[in-house]
Amino acid sequence: MPKKKIKQATATVKTYESKVAQTINTLSNMGTASVGEVKAALKQLKKSDSCRVVGEEVNITLLTLVEPRKGKLNNTF
Repeated sequence: MPKKKIKQATATVKTYESKVAQTINTLSNMGTASVGEVKAALKQLKKSDSCRVVGEEVNITLLTLVEPRKGKLNNTF
């Protein structure tokens, strides 16, 4: 595999990892999260749900954080 492709793939994975971490942080701090942060988290959750790329550990963490907040997320938008 060419170095350029490896660098692109690595950058994509790092970006995705960062977005998942931001989503987890936003869901963990819903009381202080801005509307923009919640919208970004919701967008990332929908994207993660549609592509199913996250690992099992991250998926469990996201589900644990999302379930108790579903009502609040649905009422926000």
